[in-house]
Amino acid sequence: MHSGPKAFGTGAFKVASISKDRRSVVLDRNPYARPKPYLDHFDFQGFASLADAVDAVSRGDADTVGALQPPSQLASSLDKRPDLVIHQMKTYSFAAVLLSLTPDQATYFSPPTVREALSRAVDRQKIVNGILGGRADVTFGPIPPADWSYSRDPAAKLSYDPQAAGAMLDAAGWVMNPQTQLRERGGKPFSVTLVTSDEPPWGQVAQSVSSQLKKIGVDAKVTVVSAAALVSKYVMPKQFQMALTVFDNGPDPDQYSLWHSGAPADSFNLGGYLPRQALIDKDLEDGRATSDRRARKEAYADFQILMAAAAPAIFLVSPHYAYLVSSRVRGVRTNPVIEPVDRFEYAAGSFVNPSGV
Repeated sequence: MHSGPKAFGTGAFKVASISKDRRSVVLDRNPYARPKPYLDHFDFQGFASLADAVDAVSRGDADTVGALQPPSQLASSLDKRPDLVIHQMKTYSFAAVLLSLTPDQATYFSPPTVREALSRAVDRQKIVNGILGGRADVTFGPIPPADWSYSRDPAAKLSYDPQAAGAMLDAAGWVMNPQTQLRERGGKPFSVTLVTSDEPPWGQVAQSVSSQLKKIGVDAKVTVVSAAALVSKYVMPKQFQMALTVFDNGPDPDQYSLWHSGAPADSFNLGGYLPRQALIDKDLEDGRATSDRRARKEAYADFQILMAAAAPAIFLVSPHYAYLVSSRVRGVRTNPVIEPVDRFEYAAGSFVNPSGV
């Protein structure tokens, strides 16, 4: 009788058992692994929510939990626990408020100086300090600061300056109505919808962006939906005016599927309406056409300059990854910048001190 596929591995641990509901996976030490792991077993348990998982670690029923979303109020409440340690690593992710560049929304976000003004009206450091608990890096472009090809050039063009933002909107014809305290152009108020995910803390971040834009006369009404709906109903079909979302770009700076005009239809494919799109396309093509790091860095440096001028989004922050670990688990090691799965890269060196001291 065919029993179906069975999991296997060749790393430090091998699969011992998988529960029928797939909520528990037990790994045993691989006796052939080199170096030999210290731990006899690795037991993965599924929980209904992040709060339940964190609670299990805080009670001692589990030893580690990852994927803590910044600002992680859950993690913040555990910061001073001597029996717990919060490891914080940089990531390749970035959060951004996408601005619709489709022709039907051009009345709001064109010319590019309007989008630049919106970007300059947002104090990113205020968001990092006040909402994200310091667990993020400010960013002004699509390539996060932890990436080897990151350029500081966009910061000079898009850094926080609400007075300059107001002057740019004035020059673009968006004039403040003193009665409504909203900007208008051609009798149409600058009032749009900002949609985001209900996963914390992005609703709070969206509200902060909205309140900061309100100070320069732009009304961005926040709508919160499920993460799945944000992607399937808004971002993928481009049915949004403003959309706050998070992208995990991975350790390679290639962003062809995001910004190239010829990106596959089943990708996010946010390009096609960008000014100087042909030059952006060429940088993205050149960046993936060679393995020479110097040539790639030049291509992506130019890409970031062009993106700062195009300003298709208000790039906000690169969130950190928080990994909560019981102090009884020793030898925990991670790289300075990770993707979430990489937290187990050095798991063979971890061991348990039952006393926790």
